[in-house]
Amino acid sequence: MEASGPYYLQLATHLFESGIAVSVVNPLVVKRYTQMLLLRAKTDRQDAKCLARYGEDQKPTEWQPNEQYINQLGQLQALLNQYIKQRTALNNQLDAQRSSGVPNPAFQASAEKIYKMLNDEIAQVEQQMKNLADQYHKEQMDALQTIPGIGKKTAMVLVLITHGFEALSKRQTTRLFHWNLSTCLSVWLLR
Repeated sequence: MEASGPYYLQLATHLFESGIAVSVVNPLVVKRYTQMLLLRAKTDRQDAKCLARYGEDQKPTEWQPNEQYINQLGQLQALLNQYIKQRTALNNQLDAQRSSGVPNPAFQASAEKIYKMLNDEIAQVEQQMKNLADQYHKEQMDALQTIPGIGKKTAMVLVLITHGFEALSKRQTTRLFHWNLSTCLSVWLLR
């Protein structure tokens, strides 16, 4: 099946728990595969056939559910991103209102109240994420933060997207850190 946001997760988990092998693949990969074969998948039926053919030809790895804390970290990260977008939009509105020359005390009071609430929620979500990451990956979090340019937030995101570095091979991990060290060196040399 294709990974389509969170919508595939319940079925994939049910199949996995029922002992049925399931693979979850990136929809873009399947789209490129069907384009390469010059197939035109315009209906659900044709899409399903293309997906089955992709599975037979490419033999994607079997899917396994993430540990619950990885899902929780992902959900918290999505919530955090949404709060940050809302805060930025609200801050832009506040700046525009202040610059307009037409003061509106009711608007400003309400917007500032929501802005403060968003800051508080962002701090709480970040703390919950830090607690989860520290609970399961404290050593990795501490080690990552010894790399110049990597703070708590970046370390947390790295732990999240790599599933505690279990989703990366040794080669991929080496490449990631080689790239980071090269970038840090380049930045240092350019100062």
